This record gives sequence, structure tokens and C-alpha cells, in this order.
Amino acid sequence: MPIPPIPPPPALVIEQAFQQQIQSLQERLRQSEINLAAQHDSMQINKKVFIWLLRNFDKYFDFFQSKVQDNIRAARQARIAAQAAETNIDINELNRTTLSIIEACTKDNITVNNLLHYQQIHFITKKKLSFRLVEIVYLIIVKHPCKQKRYVYI
Repeated sequence: MPIPPIPPPPALVIEQAFQQQIQSLQERLRQSEINLAAQHDSMQINKKVFIWLLRNFDKYFDFFQSKVQDNIRAARQARIAAQAAETNIDINELNRTTLSIIEACTKDNITVNNLLHYQQIHFITKKKLSFRLVEIVYLIIVKHPCKQKRYVYI
């Protein structure tokens, strides 16, 4: 029967176990430091981005808001142009007849122009009348707002 190997002295086994544990803890510490450094770098980048956003928010908000308003205005004008074409109404003529109302914003001026429009109503289809009303409201409220008191008769 062979002789079993002689076990190492207990102090040597304990020393080796301590060394393995120390190496394991050192490796975990090194990984934690790497992760912490990466988190710090990420936070610094986020901080710079956040500061940049705060400084430039108004500029970009105004830019995008103006783009949205431009798109709304273009869509509204396209819709009005399509309705004018569909109802065979000359937009330029309608604009000229309503421009005096818009510029003056007086009760008398509105009454005179309303009479002109009412005289033409029996020649107009319901669709044309609807378009005229939409166009007039658009011109008065959106395109040429008036700061004076406005009278509206419909």
C-alpha cells in the first residue's frame, strides 16, 4: 500500500486560503473601481448634455414652435385654396372685398360689406357660403387681427 501524502502544515493552508481570499477581494475592488469610474464618466456626460439643453431650450423650443405654426398656417391656406377651387371662388376678389372690413374694424364698415355679401347670397350655393364664412373668419382673426373693438354680424 502506498504511503499517503503528508498534509501541509495547518498554518500553510490557512495562509494560502487568506491569499486566495485577498486576491479575490482585490479583483472585486478593481472591478468596482472600473464600474465607478464608468458611472462617473457617464454622469459627467449627462451633466454636460443637461446643462447644454437648459441653455439652449428656449432657442430650440422657439424654433420648433415656429415650424409647427408655419405648418399649421400652410395647411390652413392649402385647405382654403382647395375649397376656393372646389367652389369656383376667386380668393383674391374675396380678400379685396373683406380687406376694408379688416382694416377699418368699424360697425358701419362691417354693415355695408355684410349687405354686399347678403345681396350675393341667393346666387351662392351652401358650400360656397360656408367657404366664404371660413375665409372671412380666417382673414379677420388670423391674418389681420385688429386691436380695436370688433363687431361681428353673421
